[in-house]
Amino acid sequence: MTLAGLTGLSCAGKNYAASLLEAKGIPVLDVDKLGHHALENQKNEVAAVFGTHILIPSEDTDASAAVVDRRALGRLVFANPAALARLEAIIHPEVDKLINQWLADISNKQQPSMCFINAALLHKTAIAKQLNFILVVTAPLLVRIVRAKKRDKLTLREILRRFANQHNFIPSTFFPNAGIIHIPNNGLGIFPAAERRQLEERLEAVLAYKE
Repeated sequence: MTLAGLTGLSCAGKNYAASLLEAKGIPVLDVDKLGHHALENQKNEVAAVFGTHILIPSEDTDASAAVVDRRALGRLVFANPAALARLEAIIHPEVDKLINQWLADISNKQQPSMCFINAALLHKTAIAKQLNFILVVTAPLLVRIVRAKKRDKLTLREILRRFANQHNFIPSTFFPNAGIIHIPNNGLGIFPAAERRQLEERLEAVLAYKE
């Protein structure tokens, strides 16, 4: 099975590219969502490090259960590199375990010829060293800003602060042993059908070459 990665800067469109790959029947694991499960699995250890105030009542039927307030936790760690490193030391091993479980499951059930690991922090996963190639979805800064304002309703200052946190994303440095393929995704949503078709064609060209 060909094991590939999918990543990109914020609002470049990697999740959109992932949806197009899934529409072709290719398994894609969303590690960003998987991280939410990892956080809940490790919530007791996280609370022991960062304080029980980050736990809030669950909105599910079991009101006695507590869940992590991700926004509160984010405020604690994203402006504090040392705190972020402590959180990652707790969460990343759990994420790696869940990734391996997913790979084992699809190998047993589907036996696909190719699958993708979709993650913003792909380079921080243990699986990164095993990837055959990596798709890096790209878009100009202005396009990404427009998308962020439309999607997340953030101020320009908030958007630029978020983007600045990714200033050290250099794919060739993070993935020295895997082939890196850049996939431009420059549309602003003005002509969605044409933009989708163009991105699909780029993905199909890569897949045809890799197969």
